[in-house]
Parts: sequence; C-alpha cells; structure tokens
Amino acid sequence: MDRTILQSLLNAQVFNLPDNDERLAQLETSATQLAEKLQKNTSDISLYTLVALDPKISGTEPIIIEVENVIKENWTTIRSNRPEPPISIIRSVILSALNKIGTEDADCAQIIYLTATNYYPYAVLENEKGIVEEILLAIGQVAEQNATEEWALKETEPSIKLPTLKTSSIKINTVSIGKEAIETAFTFPTVTAGYHGADTNSVNVALATLKTKAPTAIVDAVNKALTTLTSGFDSKDFETSVNKFFTDFKKSLDQELRSSFIAMQAVERRSRLLWWKEALYSQHLKKSYRETEKELRPVVMAHDLFVQLPNTTPVSVDYLLRDTLFQLNEKLDEEVKFSDILTAIENSSNKDLLNGCFNGKKIENRRMTITDFIYLLVGGDLKTKDLLKYTGIDPKKTVTPCELSVMVLHDLLSNRIAES
Repeated sequence: MDRTILQSLLNAQVFNLPDNDERLAQLETSATQLAEKLQKNTSDISLYTLVALDPKISGTEPIIIEVENVIKENWTTIRSNRPEPPISIIRSVILSALNKIGTEDADCAQIIYLTATNYYPYAVLENEKGIVEEILLAIGQVAEQNATEEWALKETEPSIKLPTLKTSSIKINTVSIGKEAIETAFTFPTVTAGYHGADTNSVNVALATLKTKAPTAIVDAVNKALTTLTSGFDSKDFETSVNKFFTDFKKSLDQELRSSFIAMQAVERRSRLLWWKEALYSQHLKKSYRETEKELRPVVMAHDLFVQLPNTTPVSVDYLLRDTLFQLNEKLDEEVKFSDILTAIENSSNKDLLNGCFNGKKIENRRMTITDFIYLLVGGDLKTKDLLKYTGIDPKKTVTPCELSVMVLHDLLSNRIAES
C-alpha cells in the first residue's frame, strides 16, 4: 500500500475523524507505540489479532481498554462526546500496529498469519475487508518466504572459501661477530726471554690470562650477534596474520557446515513427516489414529504433528495434515456446525485423552483462540454455548474436521513462537 493503513481505513470510512490531519498523526504515533509494545510482548500478538478482526468486539474487552489508553497518551480528548469506546478507531490502530510488526519481523508475521487465517473466514468484516486482505497477504508473504528458506533443500555444491594467508615480511638484521674483541682476548702478554729461553713464569701467566678472557670474549661476541639477529624479528605481526587466516577459514567452514546441516535437517524432517502420514500412529495416545474417536482426531493429530515441527513452517504443512485426516475420514470432509463438533468433544467419554495436547491458560473474560476454548471445554470450565462470547465465532457457522485440525495446529505453533 502506498498510503498508510490508517489513511486507507479512514478513506474507506471505517472510522471518522473531526480533524483529519492532526488526529491521524496522533493515531499514527499511537500505532507505532503499540507496535513497539507488541514486539516486546509477543505472547499478546495473537489476542490483539483476534480483536482487530472482529468489528463486533465488546467495549469491555481488556485489549480494547489497553489500546484506548495508549491512544489517550497522544489524543487526550478521544472520549469527548463519546459514551462508549471508539471501537472502530481502536481496531484500526491495532491493524496498523500489526501491519508494522508483521512486515518487519518474520516471527511476528508467523504469529499474526497463523492466528488470522484461523479466524478470518468467520469474521464479519465490512468496509475494512479489502484492506485487511491486503494486510494479511503482505504478512503471509513474509511468513511463507521465511518458512520456504527454512525448509529448502540445498542445490548448490558445497564449496569452502579459503582466505589468502598474508604475512608481514620478516626483517633479518645483518649478523657479524666482533672480531676485534676476540683478537684482543687472544693477545698474549709479552714473554720475557732469559739465557735459558722463555721465562716459564711469563708463559704461565699468558696462558692463564688466555684461559680466562678468551671464552668470555667469544660468548659475549656471539650473544651480541644473536641479539642483533633476533631484534629484527617481531613475532606479533606473524601471529596476527596466521590468526586472521584461521579465523576467516573457520567462518567459511562454519557457514558451509551450517548450510549443509540445514539441508540435511530439511530432508530428515520431510522423511519423518511422510513416515507419520504413512504410519498413522499417535505418539500422544500410543495407538493408531484409526482406533481414536472420530471427534477427537482433529485435535490429537494436530498436536502430534505440531511436536514434530519447528517454529517456522510453510503452508504446505497444513495440506499434509488435511490430507492425512481426509484419508482417515474415508475421504469425506463434510462441513458441520461448530456447535455440533464441539458438543461431540464436550460429551465424549474419552475427552480426557486430549489432556496434554494444549498449553493450558486459566479462564479470563477476554477473547481467546479456538484451541484455548477447546482446552477449557475439555476441562469443563466452558460450554459449547460460550463459543461466540469467547472466540467471536458463531456456533452456527460450519467447519470441516480438516479445517478445525489446521486451526488447532496454527494456534499451537503461534503460541510456541510467541513464547520462544
């Protein structure tokens, strides 16, 4: 979109402003602040998404109250002449915030898209429908591109890029031994000659002097020469060059190994999922899906598939789940009312088998996902008749078992991404 989300919603008359330019700028600021808040609290993103997509959301919904308080920081008189919360304005700010984080962050995009695609078919949207579709399309592209890269099989041949080893030139100084010092050491004292030849005493003195001075002079001369040699060699320069070479080499090797590992993971992941589809065995129930009650299958299969998946998954995984359940249902995927399928779960004598398939959340008087609703339904905290109040989905709306299973999978993935 060339225009901002808020400007587009304003133009579509989703909401009205008394002073467009000034108030719109204040709402843009509020949307930015809300986006920053959601990025710090990703566990709230799915709930904000559900609220943003429901024009009939109650003014007592905690999220509506929270967002109105954010707006009040910039537009203090928003409640002037308004006895009720301005739901359309608040939802528009949420949509703008979701668009900001969804197009910039892959994890946020996954959470928004997984949650929105569950509820969108049952949302009663009006003027904002086309804009919402564009938002979800853009966010979905971010999520899918990230997932495709995560699951891609490597096609290029591995090739490690070796850096060039460049060392600083080693300087060796000219070595010379002090000839003069040695010659001096070997200079004999004058030997006095007598009638019977050289004076024995003088000779002994000369030899003793030679024995004392010569070794010391030679050692001093050689040490001086070696000191001159080594003073021209700086090991630090050489060490730096070698260390840089191996650091660059390690980076290249690590990158190639990681790339190869991801490719192997993708192959192994696909093989595992195909085996799951063929075996039709539930790790959670420790028995075949064919031995599981029909009304419980959508939830159990979604959970079993979920535990085998990474956070990032492409849309094709949804179709793997759909097709597997479709085969178990004898290739029948008839639409049934939400009330009927949830009542079947509620009345099932084996519904306790679903315990452990959810991340439990205590009851709050606020919007929740269909999966959280089923969890509370199984626990006896809610009844099927409470569906509209807590999820915004009309119990008379229809859904297929395959669609319900995908909805549960989306919610489980969304929750895990947010928590991680």
